[in-house]
Amino acid sequence: MRGALDRYLLAQFWVGFFPLFGALFLIATMVSFVQLSAMTAVVKITFLEMSLLYLGQLPQLLLYILPIAFFAGLIAEMSRLSGDLEMIALFSLKADAWRVMRPFVPLAIALASGLLVLGLVVAPKAQYLQKAALFGKQDDAQINIRAGEFGQRFGDWLLFVGARDGDDKYRDIALYSRSDSQNAGFFVLAKNADVTNDRGVLRLNLRDGRGYEVGEDRIRQLNYDAMALNETGRIRSLEYSGVLQHWLKAKTSRITARELVWAALAVIFTIVSPIAATIGVYSPRFAKNRSGAWALFLTVLFYAPAMTIGDRLGAYAFIVPPIWLAIVLLIARKRLERF
Repeated sequence: MRGALDRYLLAQFWVGFFPLFGALFLIATMVSFVQLSAMTAVVKITFLEMSLLYLGQLPQLLLYILPIAFFAGLIAEMSRLSGDLEMIALFSLKADAWRVMRPFVPLAIALASGLLVLGLVVAPKAQYLQKAALFGKQDDAQINIRAGEFGQRFGDWLLFVGARDGDDKYRDIALYSRSDSQNAGFFVLAKNADVTNDRGVLRLNLRDGRGYEVGEDRIRQLNYDAMALNETGRIRSLEYSGVLQHWLKAKTSRITARELVWAALAVIFTIVSPIAATIGVYSPRFAKNRSGAWALFLTVLFYAPAMTIGDRLGAYAFIVPPIWLAIVLLIARKRLERF
């Protein structure tokens, strides 16, 4: 009897969970593609490359979506059982809301364990690979200098190219870099140049030209046969030395600390969801089904203060889950006592 009831409850839960998860996942995917489009606006990128960048964000998206979809699905399950009068039948068999939630506890623990691995192990590596691919494309775009266009840059230098001769070879180059002084700067002219990428270091090789240092009251000229300007590509700034070293940066990096707090909150939220979802029980004779409103309200009530405190005070965000759970149980008890 108990095994059959557990299987029935789980089967009914999956029927409601997957459409809810699919809707949230679709919305999050659209937002993700909009963000990626803004990040790659200045570089040419194929659909396949965009898809690979999206895969780098997928672990983080799942960390956002799965706990919320799981919690909302449990509340919807309790509300459906109440609306179909199945909860009344279970109550008449001396079952209560906690008994109904029992088969979802192992599921919550398994999901929380998966989220823990996803957030602490998979997500940092995926973010590193995504940034490496994106920075690599941006570095390649910096090499792809266009002839006859103003406003281009090579590091701190404003760059103008008169003509292009083949791949990464140019003629009639002019560069300008402003110094700290208001009326000072550096001009560099060259008849020929080419650009190379040496393991992430962009190098502009200038030949047969002149350089000018413009000061407050004097101009210095330098003639040269060959000169190289180096610019470290963004991809060289990336460093990934493993999961442990990544999270140790949370002591000094606010962004890393926020990621750690978010991963921990997602795991906690998933574990307590079966307990908090009892708030979805209602009597169809005295109340209406407001499972969607309860799921939205309680999710915001959990994450809004937790993330606000986490951004400013770090680990102090973990005072929110027990307070939140106490409030939810108090509301659920009052609702159950009415019915």
